[in-house]
Amino acid sequence: MRGLDYYTRTVFEAQAKGEEGALGGGGRYDDLISNLGGKPTPAVGFACGMERIVLHIQKRREIPSPCLQAYVAYIGGEKVRAIELASELRREGISTVASVGEKSLKSQLRRADSFGAKLTIIVGEEIKEGKVILRNMKRGEQGEVEVSELAKVITRMNSFR
Repeated sequence: MRGLDYYTRTVFEAQAKGEEGALGGGGRYDDLISNLGGKPTPAVGFACGMERIVLHIQKRREIPSPCLQAYVAYIGGEKVRAIELASELRREGISTVASVGEKSLKSQLRRADSFGAKLTIIVGEEIKEGKVILRNMKRGEQGEVEVSELAKVITRMNSFR
């Protein structure tokens, strides 16, 4: 059960068979807007944990793991810039996931590895100079790369695999 007081009537949760924890859930919350001072508005909503869903699919091996080309991690207050950079790379056709939680760099690198990312882009202080750190996850090697050249470098590195 979701356990949130603002739900009315229908409440649902999606759980993978034989596993703990919900993959997502939601329900009706018709009284929420009026409780917050707005006009009565019928509503329904849901949320799902994309990381949980991807990990579940990979665990069951129902479909092959996607070829994740890059994972974008961040240091310090550069989370927003990291997310923006991931979006830019996706527009360039590069399969990219950005870290969004408040995690240490070590934790973000573990997550990149668990996703099977070939490369991790670390957005830190260097971004102010138009640079990021690009880490080859297989070899553990890393170096600075100009943001303006990043998509070309990633494409070239992935073509050698």
